[in-house]
Amino acid sequence: MVVFNEHPDPNVRKLYAGHVASHTGLPVNDMVAIASRRSARPVVRVGNTRRVGSSENAEFVAIALLLQRWHDMAGWLDEVLFVDDVARRAFLAVAEGDGSVGRSLDLADPEAREMIERAAVADIDADPAAEGRNLIAAAVRRELARRVNETDPVEILANRDARVALEQFDEPSTGNDAAELLLGWLQRRNEERD
Repeated sequence: MVVFNEHPDPNVRKLYAGHVASHTGLPVNDMVAIASRRSARPVVRVGNTRRVGSSENAEFVAIALLLQRWHDMAGWLDEVLFVDDVARRAFLAVAEGDGSVGRSLDLADPEAREMIERAAVADIDADPAAEGRNLIAAAVRRELARRVNETDPVEILANRDARVALEQFDEPSTGNDAAELLLGWLQRRNEERD
């Protein structure tokens, strides 16, 4: 910001401040204020944030639906779909507890327990099939991005099949078959990594 503040145009300084804020995660308003003042020794005071738990992202919604609508949601989920480790551990506890909140809480570690407690009482109005498909599609895209430099012909064909199945995902006649195929593909990729 010291270098940016040397620029004579305030609009350019604010533009640069916005880029710095977006890349560093610092508050945009604070960075723009520093650019406006042209401070020679800029300081941004950021309070410590306490993470209470995951916000209502797709993984949280899936856990909530699993607890509240076990029979509708359980078939759509697998451990490989969860990126957030707390959500993954919460899923494992709920799966092992067969959707029972009490048993799931007993099986969960403290962080996962906190997520399960919030998910059990969350007011979620979502379609389990749509939420399950969203998690599967996101996991497939992440896995395909990891495999972009694959050179093994067999694996290249498997990746192509996954892409084709992903394209068929939203079609009513082939969506469930595509979801099942992709979930199996993800599980095999995960086993290969382990």
